[in-house]
Amino acid sequence: MEKAPPPLHMVNKIDRFTSIIVLRLIMAQKKYNSHSNPQSLKNEIQSDISDILENMERWPAKKNAFIKSFVDLYELISNFHGKKILEIGCDRHLLSAQYFIIKGAEKVVVTSLIADKILKNPAKIDIFSGDVTKMDFAEKFDLIFGRAILEHIADIRALSGIVNKYLRPNGVAYFDGGPMWYSVNGAHVWFMASSSTQYTFATNNPLKAYEHLIYTEDQLTNILEARIGHKGDAKEIVNYVYHSKDQNRLSNKEIVSAFQKSGLVVDYKEEQSCPVPDSLLEYFEKAKLSQARLIVKIKKVNSC
Repeated sequence: MEKAPPPLHMVNKIDRFTSIIVLRLIMAQKKYNSHSNPQSLKNEIQSDISDILENMERWPAKKNAFIKSFVDLYELISNFHGKKILEIGCDRHLLSAQYFIIKGAEKVVVTSLIADKILKNPAKIDIFSGDVTKMDFAEKFDLIFGRAILEHIADIRALSGIVNKYLRPNGVAYFDGGPMWYSVNGAHVWFMASSSTQYTFATNNPLKAYEHLIYTEDQLTNILEARIGHKGDAKEIVNYVYHSKDQNRLSNKEIVSAFQKSGLVVDYKEEQSCPVPDSLLEYFEKAKLSQARLIVKIKKVNSC
């Protein structure tokens, strides 16, 4: 059995302070996930989360994706006081939304495809359920924010339309994503098989690096069947990888281009994740592909 990769917070000798903060956040999430949430437990965890969020800007970016998103966001906007914020694809604990409120935001509107699984609804946070590209809002926003969503949004042009329609003059939008399709874990495996086995690219990844780009569906099915010893799971994994609507399988270049074609001012950066193997170098170079995490920062052309 292959050894699972280490947790993100254990990579590259993260300093003691950051390790403790991230570990507390992870443990709080695990408590939420595994308990029925009696009021005493909710109060205890909320106290931990509030303390973490109060001091989040002190966290070094390092390797934790949650921290990275906010470090990147601070380059764009650091004062949330009095702001109205739209968060697309919120987490079920509303950590980002609560952080904005703690830092003085007037109001946060969040959207989620799993709104029924959100565990609480704090004051000043409105929750909308469904696909944001099909929603109408009664107000405009100073910040439109989406963490780890760029690999999931099927219609980037439609998302651009939301930004154009609901971003205030002089407002900013921030989106990031990863792992992107053309990255080491681009298959983005994250689902429960019929066998009740949970497969995720973070802790129980049945795929090796770049296998979703190297093999055909039939080849990968045979490889996984031999690797995990379960034909049914192997077929379900491959079907998820190539046909799930949970990811868009777009390149970074295609995503950035879609925003630019909508008349938005786009600043973006890519963060390399893992060297491309020799067997894929020519493939990546010809198509001018990047295997990196993508961060997109957006303003309107006309901000007056």
